[in-house]
Amino acid sequence: MQHKEVVEKYNGSLEELANDIGNLRYDALNKFLMHLANKLHADSCKDFDNSRFKLAHELKQSAYYIGLSNTYIKDAWKISAPYTNINKPL
Repeated sequence: MQHKEVVEKYNGSLEELANDIGNLRYDALNKFLMHLANKLHADSCKDFDNSRFKLAHELKQSAYYIGLSNTYIKDAWKISAPYTNINKPL
């Protein structure tokens, strides 16, 4: 697969994309980050299977830390949820 420099289905810049993702409600941001972590982990496994061990390690670490960040996003949702019309816990 050839990695791209833009998100084909998104017309804004990467900075705008980061802001738009950052403006998601925290429960939705949690889901997005978990999908991203899972994607990076899957890529890591593929690179490992293709003997690209250093790349696999870096992707695995990235996936781990993105997943770990969800601990804090979940806490942010728990704090902010009572102030929204949606009171579902993660």
